[in-house]
Amino acid sequence: MKFKKIILFLISIFIFNINVYADSTINVTKKLIGIDIPDVVFSFNVEPKDTNPEIINLEENYFNIPFNSESIINDRISEGTYTLDFSTINFTKPGRYEYIVREAGSTNMDVYPKDNNYYTIELNVLNEVDQDNNPTGNLIVDVYPSAYLNDSSGKGDIVFETTPLTYINLSKKVTGDIADTNEYFKFKITIDGDKDGYTIDGQDDIVTYNGQTLNTSRVYNSGIDNYIYLKHGQSVTIGLDGNNYQISSNLSYTIEEMDAQNYKTYINNSEEDNKTASLITVNRPESNTVSYINNNESTVLTGLFVSILPYALLISLSIIGIYVLKKKSKKTNNN
Repeated sequence: MKFKKIILFLISIFIFNINVYADSTINVTKKLIGIDIPDVVFSFNVEPKDTNPEIINLEENYFNIPFNSESIINDRISEGTYTLDFSTINFTKPGRYEYIVREAGSTNMDVYPKDNNYYTIELNVLNEVDQDNNPTGNLIVDVYPSAYLNDSSGKGDIVFETTPLTYINLSKKVTGDIADTNEYFKFKITIDGDKDGYTIDGQDDIVTYNGQTLNTSRVYNSGIDNYIYLKHGQSVTIGLDGNNYQISSNLSYTIEEMDAQNYKTYINNSEEDNKTASLITVNRPESNTVSYINNNESTVLTGLFVSILPYALLISLSIIGIYVLKKKSKKTNNN
């Protein structure tokens, strides 16, 4: 009996010191929404909770997910995945272990802010038993197939998500021989969503429009009509405050030019006369540039007018001469 107790004691020692691990992995996915061309690297941390039976770090407790043109899965979404492998951890105590996965940041935080959510991965470290339910002296790791989001009760896949920030640029050019390059043109801009406070930068503080003196707005606000006033050679940014981008990608927005009936309007080098642009924001600001060209030409064909001018003068002089001769002749006859 005493010999049997010694054997069980020795087995219990081996249970906590001989480690054979299962191939326990879990995928971490990063998703970008509203992407034109992604060029960024996101970094992540994996940290053990201090309530674990023992504090053991992953061998790779810091990892990156890079994005480039190969990450695009359609014209608006990009994805990257990293596989966490928990089978390499040298656990020596059985029990429940929890690890927190957080997003640390990106290589371009102005455009690609981090997802502030975090996930808790739960692991059960168990004594391995044989087919007769006898301990083998090994520990095995059982990773839950899903993780807890922010320690809540609901489970889901580990997916971090970012909608990149961007801004809109509106520029104005006026052409034509009778165009007024000192005239202000009025634009109405509408951005999808109910966010307030986008910075409007670049337009004159005071403008004269239709004979009225107006103070322009420096901030875009939802729920009201937002107007921008530009003249030839001017441009304005919406959603750019210093170096900080403010507008989310994948938002619909509309720019409409008002009260420019005497002008033909061409948007972004289009050959069609059109005063309204309906677009969707993407992560690259240069792709959110809206260029308006207003053209106002005289209806007289100048070249033709110049070419027939000498003949027109000769005809006019001839008509005048004939009229004068007839008048003199009539006066002579009356005498």
